[in-house]
Amino acid sequence: MKYKQIIIDKDAFVGIKFDKLCNFAKNHLLILPDVLCYECHTDFNIKTQRTLKHCQQLIQNGAYYCSCSTGFLQSEGSSLESYPWFLPDLEVTCRIKNGTSENVVPDAMQMFKARYGVACRLFVDAINRVCKRVPSELQDSLKKIQPQGIKDRFEKFLNNIDANKDQMRDFALRSMPDGWVKNISRFCLSEKWISWHYFRLVRIIAMEYSCRGLSSGAPSKKQAEHDYQDMEYVLLLSRADGLLTRDKKLVKPLAKAAFPEKDVFENLEDVPDEYLCNWS
Repeated sequence: MKYKQIIIDKDAFVGIKFDKLCNFAKNHLLILPDVLCYECHTDFNIKTQRTLKHCQQLIQNGAYYCSCSTGFLQSEGSSLESYPWFLPDLEVTCRIKNGTSENVVPDAMQMFKARYGVACRLFVDAINRVCKRVPSELQDSLKKIQPQGIKDRFEKFLNNIDANKDQMRDFALRSMPDGWVKNISRFCLSEKWISWHYFRLVRIIAMEYSCRGLSSGAPSKKQAEHDYQDMEYVLLLSRADGLLTRDKKLVKPLAKAAFPEKDVFENLEDVPDEYLCNWS
């Protein structure tokens, strides 16, 4: 039986009472993604209310851990098959529940610097170069898109991306790190692949950054790192059925534009009974 999978992002994780989340996890297939663990671990605000320890506790109360985009890309590049529908990593989840996961906690600043570098390369550095080469007529059209609502802009970008699928796949192949794909002729063949959706989302945000860059200057590198993490939550909707988020700046509009058929919730009370799991 395929139970409905629901993702939770950091805004919802922080904004919903922890005991309610623990009770919810007992009878829902609640997925706590690696990116959430990362965000909690690299939150350098000393007043933060949710830490990596809270992530572990929620999993021990019934939630499931799943990988990040890097894990999915490597898996598909190696197996040359689209990742299956079931997101949870049962082996890691079991280790966390049993308290047998690695005792050595990765250095938070080191992790932050690594992902910060990836986000800057994907969104800021590349966009600064692109904006310098954009023809004046295209600059004018991008500036006209900017005043529209963010969801409307995302939908326009998606229409362009989805209408040029050969370009989309070519972008994915060119963007994969060297050695990650065993056979490029068999990789990222359609929308069935998580890799396809990863690079599709990267292109949406890159276009948004181009749009902003031409009108008011590209967003900061710090913002790029944050947006990259938000993109990862939306990516999981390529497999999951719903997303719990309270982020209205990027996560919610991006999710609704990229996956209009999926559910987006702000509160646990909004989640319908069809998401209940009868584990017995």
